[in-house]
Amino acid sequence: MAAHVVGSLGPVTAQQLKTLGSRYDVAPIVGQSGLEASQERRLAGVPSIHIDIENASGAPVKLLARFGGRPGAAVRTSIDPRVQRAAEAALAQSTRPNVSMVAIRASTGQVLAVASNPLSTYDTALQGAYPPGSTFKVLTFSALHGHGLTPSSPASCPATVTVDGKPFHNAQGVSPVSTIDAAFTESCNTAFVNLAVGHLSRADYPAAARMYGLNLSPELGLPAFSANVPEPASQTELAADAIGQGRLTFSPLGMAQVAAAIDSGVVRSPRLVQGAPDDKRAPSQLPAGVAADLRGMMGSVTTSGTAAGTGLPAGTHAKTGTAEYGVGPESKLKIDGWLMGYYGDIAFAIVTQDTGGADGGPVDGPLIAKFLGALPSTG
Repeated sequence: MAAHVVGSLGPVTAQQLKTLGSRYDVAPIVGQSGLEASQERRLAGVPSIHIDIENASGAPVKLLARFGGRPGAAVRTSIDPRVQRAAEAALAQSTRPNVSMVAIRASTGQVLAVASNPLSTYDTALQGAYPPGSTFKVLTFSALHGHGLTPSSPASCPATVTVDGKPFHNAQGVSPVSTIDAAFTESCNTAFVNLAVGHLSRADYPAAARMYGLNLSPELGLPAFSANVPEPASQTELAADAIGQGRLTFSPLGMAQVAAAIDSGVVRSPRLVQGAPDDKRAPSQLPAGVAADLRGMMGSVTTSGTAAGTGLPAGTHAKTGTAEYGVGPESKLKIDGWLMGYYGDIAFAIVTQDTGGADGGPVDGPLIAKFLGALPSTG
């Protein structure tokens, strides 16, 4: 259980000998990944050392010096075994080979589950960097809200929008819309491109990321990455960023952090290893109205939008995402499928890499439905 978090052991390497110090020699088995590596000194303790004079046969005849050691100590994490098992069982049902997710208790910021399939020394749930697709519309709306727009503000959903010669279209056919709420529910790309070009500046996206604490590097006791939200280099990139493309990248950890903030209305750094620096970071409030507006729209996504009909239990709030990436003709681009959201006090984010052309809702919705259905309670 939680193999990525726990990590692995192996023979000490030359580089590790340099960093671990003189009390290690070529013999030890040491941590190579996960907590076994990041918490090596705490888990292993410090060996005692004594220096003897020996006779010709190797028997000690005089003790010259003794240096005391200390036993290893336990490392405590916020992982909840029940939630972790539910996450791992859900991911085992995926028909695609590369999928990862994070679950967070929204009211505390505690990371309850970290799961990635397949198992490797690189934890894609905490360290992966993927284009977020339409899940980023949560941040785009947050930026638009700062310019006075609300779910009832007008929006339209044309088939195509062209910005400085670059055409943008929708991932799938959508119904006509007249408001931002409807555009969010249907995940209309062209609506959000038009809204971004018409209302946002290039500085608004990094500002939205700071609003959710994504400008701070995670320090939760394991190597981790949350998000990269640079300022767009052009008007075309500003338009692409509105729908989670461009140079934007997120990990499931970073997107789950956003979902937890919307659920609770409070931005908290994710907490995993007890005593890590993120334990001491002060929380902050989301601006008034942002969380409430997003909760309403994310509820519509699961009842009548792009996540409807995927088995999610009543009361789930979510946003789907479908992100294209790669090189060559657009028809040849690969797709990552996302789903982020919350249910009760449990916030989650999941990404399936290279879905084979399928969108995030149909791919990830059934997996999260299985995950939520296996939980003993909503938190």
